[in-house]
Amino acid sequence: MEKRQDQNINYNLLIAKKTEKIVTAIYLISQFLPKEESIKIELRKEANKLLKDMFSLAFNDDAEENIFALYKKSLDSVSLIISYLYVAKDAGIISRMNIDIVIESLRILENILNKKQFLLE
Repeated sequence: MEKRQDQNINYNLLIAKKTEKIVTAIYLISQFLPKEESIKIELRKEANKLLKDMFSLAFNDDAEENIFALYKKSLDSVSLIISYLYVAKDAGIISRMNIDIVIESLRILENILNKKQFLLE
C-alpha cells in the first residue's frame, strides 16, 4: 500500500511540474500586456491558483474527499484559464500561435485531471 501511495505522489508531482511549465508560458505570453490590464491580472491569478492546487495534490496526505475537491478546483481553474486565453486570442491582445500552444497543453492537463478524478469516484 505504501509503495502505491509513493507512485501516486510521484505521478502527481510530474503533473505539477507540467503545470509549472504551463504557468511559466502564461506569464511569458502575458508579459507584454499593460500592468493594469484586467485579463492579465486575472489570468495570472488563476494560473497561480492552479499551480498551488497541483502542488497540493502532489504532496497531499489528507482524506480522499479533499483530494477529490482539489481535482475539481484544478479542473475549474483550467477551464477558466482556457476561457481567458480565448478572450485574449479573440480580442487580438496576445499572439494566436502562443495561445494555441498553451491551450493545447491545458487541454492535455485537463484530460489527465479528468482521468485521475474518475479513478477516485
